[in-house]
Amino acid sequence: AVARGPRPRGRGTSRTAPPPWPVPRGVATTGVGDGGFPDIAARYLPGPPGTPTEGAWYDCLHLPDGSVALGTGNTASAGIGPTALLVGAMRGVTLTGAAPGRVLDHLAEVVGHGGHPGTVAALCCRYRPGDGVLRWAGAGHPAPLVFRGGGGRVLARPPGEPLGTGDDRFHRERVDRLEPGDTLLLYTEHLFPMVRSPVTAPGPHPRLRALATAIPAAADAGEVADLVVAATEPTGPPGAACLVVLRPREHPGHRAPGGPPRGAGPTPRDPEEW
Repeated sequence: AVARGPRPRGRGTSRTAPPPWPVPRGVATTGVGDGGFPDIAARYLPGPPGTPTEGAWYDCLHLPDGSVALGTGNTASAGIGPTALLVGAMRGVTLTGAAPGRVLDHLAEVVGHGGHPGTVAALCCRYRPGDGVLRWAGAGHPAPLVFRGGGGRVLARPPGEPLGTGDDRFHRERVDRLEPGDTLLLYTEHLFPMVRSPVTAPGPHPRLRALATAIPAAADAGEVADLVVAATEPTGPPGAACLVVLRPREHPGHRAPGGPPRGAGPTPRDPEEW
């Protein structure tokens, strides 16, 4: 089942819209369940009139083992069909138990064999509520942001080229740990036009930085999503954009913030904290 964010509310409401790709009804994304299941919300922002509505997408999948798969991306297709195919392929591969890096490797094969025209930037994450472990990989996509204690950081993006470039057959992963009280933000590039990958430019947009003190006070993931939408340019994004917000709940493996989970091994250094 795919999770859809609640109906947008607050200042960002007029800028959001229902996703144009098929989103089956299923797991609700805010205030779901007990036992540490995370609080999740998502938003889709259409671009200006005349821009492709299918240029950005998000997905959220509650997996049988209790973990949650999250994805965001940008496509260069000429129709909603290829985007729906790509999202469906990602769900299918994820349900086999493949790790995020392998999911992107398989999606690269789909794109490379004509399953999707053009190139695709994508981010694939798997969050394990039981111990707060976040495993993720990217393909030419902005890295996730983690807000904690009134500050924030851009997670260092492991190597991974956009799908469809010919150099997209191996996507390395990173492992991080989220703590109760953290806020994870995934977003596509048009949400804040000046934001680029941490590989090519430092840090997030100043509008995102300014939210670091407001985000911890937000009541839930939906309110965080609305804060982010309200912080975008008044004229809206130059193209379709998406964001996904995840807030962990208390989990059995909780420990003091800082450092990777036991057994995760070394992770790349975060390029910027603020």
